[in-house]
Amino acid sequence: MLLKHKDYRLFVQNLILDNIKDNFFFYKKLKINLKPIQNRLVYVSLLNDPDFFYFYNNIDKKKNFNFSSIISYKYATLVKKKNLIIKLNFNLRLIFNYIKNTELFYNLYFILINFFFSQKKNKEFFLCFVHKKKLFYHIYFLLKKIRYKCIFIVLSKKQQKELKLDDSNSIVLPPINLSETSFFFNQNANINFYIKSVYKIFENFSPKFILSVEGDHFFSEILSQVGRAFDVKSVCLQWGAFPLTKPKLSFRNMSHDYFISWGKFFTKQLQPYNKKVKFLDFGYLSSKKIKFKKNKVVFFLQPYDFSFTKNSFLELCELAFRLAKKFPDWNFVIREHPDFTFEDLYSKNFKLNIKNIILEKYIRKNLSESLSESKISVGISSSALIESLFFDTIPCVLQLNKNMKFVPNFKKLKIGFVESNSDSMEHKISNLISNKNFLSKMQKNIIMKKVIFFQNTKKKSVRLISGFLNNKLF
Repeated sequence: MLLKHKDYRLFVQNLILDNIKDNFFFYKKLKINLKPIQNRLVYVSLLNDPDFFYFYNNIDKKKNFNFSSIISYKYATLVKKKNLIIKLNFNLRLIFNYIKNTELFYNLYFILINFFFSQKKNKEFFLCFVHKKKLFYHIYFLLKKIRYKCIFIVLSKKQQKELKLDDSNSIVLPPINLSETSFFFNQNANINFYIKSVYKIFENFSPKFILSVEGDHFFSEILSQVGRAFDVKSVCLQWGAFPLTKPKLSFRNMSHDYFISWGKFFTKQLQPYNKKVKFLDFGYLSSKKIKFKKNKVVFFLQPYDFSFTKNSFLELCELAFRLAKKFPDWNFVIREHPDFTFEDLYSKNFKLNIKNIILEKYIRKNLSESLSESKISVGISSSALIESLFFDTIPCVLQLNKNMKFVPNFKKLKIGFVESNSDSMEHKISNLISNKNFLSKMQKNIIMKKVIFFQNTKKKSVRLISGFLNNKLF
């Protein structure tokens, strides 16, 4: 394999593809292919580990490397280069993290009282998995249109609390035989833990179907595979888009029976990598209509990683500051990400003295509402830039990493801009704001061409999705 790639994500992805092959876990009547589950877990772990990024950057310069993560240690040893000295710093923190992540004592409590969800024996329900608040809010209005009761499945008591759920509408993973999951001798122990836990749920209940959102989480993959063994169909709703030439590793080899996409463009992106999944182009799920547009430009924050650094998002905000001073009659909104706020970027003592700069929190205003009232959106790699098209909002991509090409190319389609630096982007946005005819022409181009991406109107999409979940799965 190549030791060096121009982009860290590709380095991680190719390392995983070269080393994770089909391998199976057998448990009772289950035969689970661990490959797609491992792909998702390892990809996220390596991508966000500073030790592994240091290894990537210095592999040709140094020989000695230390890791605090077992996963990173394992994959560093797989890099085929001579004279590398790879060490694992095993410490008590690893043990503590295992106890914390698996809620060991909480599960021991369940074993002692032998509690098995007696309050959820209702057969007319379906299981729903969302691992973040933003996904919960995204489908909340849809759930009201499904005639079966929704029971959320959560990975921990902490997650149950974060989603504001309780024991009447959610299942926290049941206990398993903890002696069978030795974290220190079996690197698949956490995966096995979840597989056995889900199996226990399906032994006790018969859900109508499984609904998950986004689809790239490892637990969504486990639910789909275990559900198939019990003849329970799994459906995944598209959340976000895939703004790269090829979808990232966690969107490949999915085991959902159905994937409901926004339109044919996205289906074509995913289908070659997910041949066992049936794609349904039902359209974009939104609870909001397109509002009367305000003089508003929205800038999207997102968690930075080793492909997009903190400086990239500082540059994005500085662009907003400069434009706000230049156009005092417009509002320039910096929209926080659920996992990354303005305070994560600047210190708490930072004083924002520009009146027409507004900080927008996702809890107070959902993404659909924000986009529906904005004329222009600006970001680096946020999939919300693609969603902008649904609301006739002009997307502008600040492409600071030349190795990460944003897909689709808005500039080529004449429905937006793609610029490699903030000065040229400032010039483009200034022209849009100053020239109403230019802005109007761009919006008309979007109205004509957004059918490439979004299959149906809002009302029809909701009707198709709810109708399918209510009537077509059985």
